[in-house]
Amino acid sequence: MTTTPVQPRIAPVARRVGAFAIDLAVAAAVAGGVWAATGEPVLAGLALVQVAVALCVWESRTGLTVGNAACRIRTVRVEGPYAPGIRRGALRALVVGAGFLGAGLGQWVVVSSGVWDRRQLKQGWHDAVANTVMIDVARQPQPVQPWVQRPTQPQAPEQWVQPSPAAALQPVPQPGQQHVRLVHAPAQPAAATGAPEAPVEAPVPVAAATPPTRAAARAAAQTGQGAHLLSFDNGQSFTVVGAGLVGRSPQALPGAPDAQLLEIVDEDRSVSKTHLQFGVDEQGFWVSDLGSTNGTSVLTPHGEPLDVVVGVRVYVPADGSVRVGQRQFTARPAR
Repeated sequence: MTTTPVQPRIAPVARRVGAFAIDLAVAAAVAGGVWAATGEPVLAGLALVQVAVALCVWESRTGLTVGNAACRIRTVRVEGPYAPGIRRGALRALVVGAGFLGAGLGQWVVVSSGVWDRRQLKQGWHDAVANTVMIDVARQPQPVQPWVQRPTQPQAPEQWVQPSPAAALQPVPQPGQQHVRLVHAPAQPAAATGAPEAPVEAPVPVAAATPPTRAAARAAAQTGQGAHLLSFDNGQSFTVVGAGLVGRSPQALPGAPDAQLLEIVDEDRSVSKTHLQFGVDEQGFWVSDLGSTNGTSVLTPHGEPLDVVVGVRVYVPADGSVRVGQRQFTARPAR
């Protein structure tokens, strides 16, 4: 069975324009408030610039702006579900900013220019220059199911995913994707296919937790996925099975009240209270940022940090690691 690549769901141009309008309204409201409070147009102009820069940096690091969040869209890299980064974000902003020189209307043409792109990605001019794309996450309340462009090399971390609430706790094995598993545990797939029914009949030791945890454990056993050891740079370590949450004081999410909660010691408070969600399925260990303050990055085996877009699952490559605020951890199959 071969795996057919699936393209990401592209954000409609109308929602992109709506998100841009919201961002402009926020910036104008701040500038207007400063002007009304001080009576100084220069200070109002400075406030407008500061808001624009803040929105640009926020979008570069997380794929979000106020408008993007309200319209349920994200800005990501073309090659994978990662935030654009400062360089690409600055390029996008420069192209949009140049549009303001066109009688104050050119920016609307730039933002809506995706309607003239006949390709599937429907990139606006600013996205084409920066090599980014805007995706639709309106019907993705919980992360997960693989999307686009699978990596040709096993170690490559770029893996598009599309959320599916059920997949978080009960992954279903797909024989055609077993080659992905070989990167993490070469010997386990054969054992899983040799006796697929045994884990269902035999009691699972970790099942003493809660119903969702038991389901995750059974599904992990069926797909050859066992427990994972999460080792943090502050000396903490956790053995986990299935889905869970990481944070300074994590709280269970709606729909998953029994998820494993990993409380991280972080004196610098760089880790948000509920920072990220994690899980294991037939493709490996994944993480998804939950709108944290300082963001989440997946580090490749070569140490290249790739910012994780809020609400999108990203698989951690073999020998890779995850940066959570100023903390960092590795995830390895438990032996």
